[in-house]
Amino acid sequence: MFVDLNTKKVQGKFQLPPRDWKNISCFYNLSEEEMSDLGWADNPGLGFLRTSKIGPEYTCSEEHLDQVKLNIKRMSEDETKTLLAQGLTHNGMRFSLDKENIMFANFQNNRFSDKLKDIEDKWHIFTRSEMYELVEAMNKKFDAIIDSEIEFFQSVENCSNVYELSKLSYGF
Repeated sequence: MFVDLNTKKVQGKFQLPPRDWKNISCFYNLSEEEMSDLGWADNPGLGFLRTSKIGPEYTCSEEHLDQVKLNIKRMSEDETKTLLAQGLTHNGMRFSLDKENIMFANFQNNRFSDKLKDIEDKWHIFTRSEMYELVEAMNKKFDAIIDSEIEFFQSVENCSNVYELSKLSYGF
């Protein structure tokens, strides 16, 4: 997170260090110590701190806090999409849990059609009970992932400063 070390103001968002920054190429290769105080590179009072190093003394404006929260939510949405794309393995077959596949699986199940494509686009035919069991497992995992994202979003919204945000767990 980009900070003004003198005023203890957070100016950046929660993200990985940039590839290059101002007059420093390969910035991401710097040590944590070199990133945390950029005075050595003619940027006195500026630094990039790990989220875990943000203490209660660090502040930011309400507008900036809202931007940081939005950025955190966007990053967690990407994580949710990744988890849904990884899908569910059922009897040795993997099925995506993206919204389109979940809707199609439920549609197929509701109309008693027991055919579904796996993550590799290969069709499978199931018995009625196998299809029901598969779709129930898919729905259960999908709901758990979405519920975790909703809970995380509520935790983000309940934070009143960047220090509280820095203490949240961003993984599901």
